Amino acid sequence: SKGGVVALTRLLAVQYGGQGIRANCVCPGATDTPMTGGVYRDPEMLARITPRIPLGRVAQPEEIGELACHLLSDDASYVNGQVIAADGGATAL
Repeated sequence: SKGGVVALTRLLAVQYGGQGIRANCVCPGATDTPMTGGVYRDPEMLARITPRIPLGRVAQPEEIGELACHLLSDDASYVNGQVIAADGGATAL
């Protein structure tokens, strides 16, 4: 399903970019949200996962939200069709 969202993002960016509509995709990494049930607050889990994240920590929901807000702002007016991993660098490994 993630691949489908990426493909849809790129399709929308191409089809609607000429009308001033931008489409981008945010792919969050490990994020401490209510949906994760506090699993990232468990010291054992953190010890296993943080070595796989170059920033050495999991994200807070606000950090992902701030990226989304940036993409919606005029500051990102030339960003279109992008898939942005907000994962602390985990995909770089």
